[in-house]
Amino acid sequence: MLHRAPEILLGEAVYCCGVDVSSMGCMFAEMATGDPLFCGDSEVDQLYQIFRMKGTPTEETWPTVAKLPNYSPTSFQSWHSNGLCSQEKIVRALDARGLDLLTALLRYDPPSRINAQRALLHPYFADLDKKSLPAIGEECVGLPIGEIPPDFAELFDALINIDESGLEGEGEEWMKEGRRPRIRW
Repeated sequence: MLHRAPEILLGEAVYCCGVDVSSMGCMFAEMATGDPLFCGDSEVDQLYQIFRMKGTPTEETWPTVAKLPNYSPTSFQSWHSNGLCSQEKIVRALDARGLDLLTALLRYDPPSRINAQRALLHPYFADLDKKSLPAIGEECVGLPIGEIPPDFAELFDALINIDESGLEGEGEEWMKEGRRPRIRW
């Protein structure tokens, strides 16, 4: 529960990539500080922990929040964002680039969150010696699309063209809008 995305806690039934990115942000903060970022003892308390730090979401900060089954503007106290920069332990653990990456990973609005590939290309990792990480080394992780080896590009294309019956959205127009396929569980 400590790494669960706020949309899941608010009852979202569709699991999209943004859910994993939000969880990745929580784990990134925990790896940097040694402590979980949000320590709720129940789903509701977890939301309170998130809202206390990031502010209670509004339709301005998260345009689709009102559509979530467990969201009501009157259900939660109205907290204003203290921001991640107000968290002393985070500021001590991460430089400005790390804070920028963490902020991008934890945006409320899932489509506005940075995606995994962009996260790997974030300036925070610019000084990383990729040769010291065997899992990355010469592999395609984090490469710009034009530099992905053809075999991997073919695999990615196949994944994108999954039978649309399991995806939300319709055809090429939907994909051109910049929306990501979402697998229904």
